Amino acid sequence: MITLREISNEDIKFLFGILNERNETTNFSNNNKTEYKQHVEFVNSKPYKKWYIIEHENEKVGSINLDHNNGIGTFILKKYQRNGFASKAIREIIRLNPEKKYYANINPNNQDSIKLYTKCGFGHIYNHYELNNDE
Repeated sequence: MITLREISNEDIKFLFGILNERNETTNFSNNNKTEYKQHVEFVNSKPYKKWYIIEHENEKVGSINLDHNNGIGTFILKKYQRNGFASKAIREIIRLNPEKKYYANINPNNQDSIKLYTKCGFGHIYNHYELNNDE
């Protein structure tokens, strides 16, 4: 069983650890390394409609957020992956925040997330391409 608890200032360090554990090849979020000060500012800016810590038996196992367009983002620490925590958290965030539609922005290289969200009833809509002339 998992529980979702809204984040607090005491979770900032844990969330920074999650940020540094992500796989830059398969995640969409900013792939540049974030400094701790920037991370604190980001968390304090309240960037999501809802942001939760996922807990299992009083252990923090990951986080899940719901953005202002009803996009769901999840991250489970590597040592807790493949235990069903993410799918349970997705179902719980939907239960707690009922909306008509939800979406997930998934890197096409992230097969684990594609399987996860498909298992939770999400369907593929499109791939998005971008040209960035700044690089």
